[in-house]
Amino acid sequence: PPKSDINLENEIQNVGKGLEYFIKDSFADSYSIINKEDEYEKYFSYLGNSNNPPDFMIANGDAVEVKKVNGFPKEIQLNSSTPKSNLYSNDSLITETCKNCEKWDKKDLIYSIGSFENRTSCLKFLFLVYGDCYIADNTLYSNFKKLLQDTISVIPNTQKTNELGRINQIDNLGISKLRIRGMWIISNPFHIFKDQLNYNKNNQEFTVVSLMKKEKFLSFPQEDRESILNDEDIITSFIKIKDPNEVDSMMDAVLIRWDKL
Repeated sequence: PPKSDINLENEIQNVGKGLEYFIKDSFADSYSIINKEDEYEKYFSYLGNSNNPPDFMIANGDAVEVKKVNGFPKEIQLNSSTPKSNLYSNDSLITETCKNCEKWDKKDLIYSIGSFENRTSCLKFLFLVYGDCYIADNTLYSNFKKLLQDTISVIPNTQKTNELGRINQIDNLGISKLRIRGMWIISNPFHIFKDQLNYNKNNQEFTVVSLMKKEKFLSFPQEDRESILNDEDIITSFIKIKDPNEVDSMMDAVLIRWDKL
């Protein structure tokens, strides 16, 4: 019999959770370890929750946001969280636990986007792309959000919230309220960088790609960089990409790719 919508949604959520564990294991090298939580504590300062960004943070390293998509859609749902080039500790949407898990003000943010084939558990393409490679500076989105909040605030009985706002006492009895929240959407970087990727989904069984600024690549230990550059199974390309803050400017980036044919 066909699956109910509820069962299908639960299955999709479980696949998404599995992707998060897969990516955590990639950073912690803990695929074969049974008690993963103990291992995670060695590598991650924050392990996330289901309602606030990010999904996890590497201790003294980058923040990671995991997105599971079916196929290769044009857009990715970010919901109430604005697009982020980087993650800042003063972000109103992150938890106190996240803010205080270590001493930090700003972290580079990796969007880990896993593309699954036909709503199955088969991971087809994994794109680890740094937010500052294609998302404008956070102030652009925060200023736009403030503009909306200021516009909404002229309505009587408006209450300021971490979302866009809330309007109270709409009816005569004062028992109804309207919660106003943003539902942010961003273009899928798979399509933004399709020319650089040159990807044929019919030829590859699984592909993982990482895209970062050249300066980020050079910030990694030399031993790690040489290991990547000398690996015959990894294709490393030094490319130019559009600067998300300057329309007519290009910036140096590094595309790292591995294919299972």
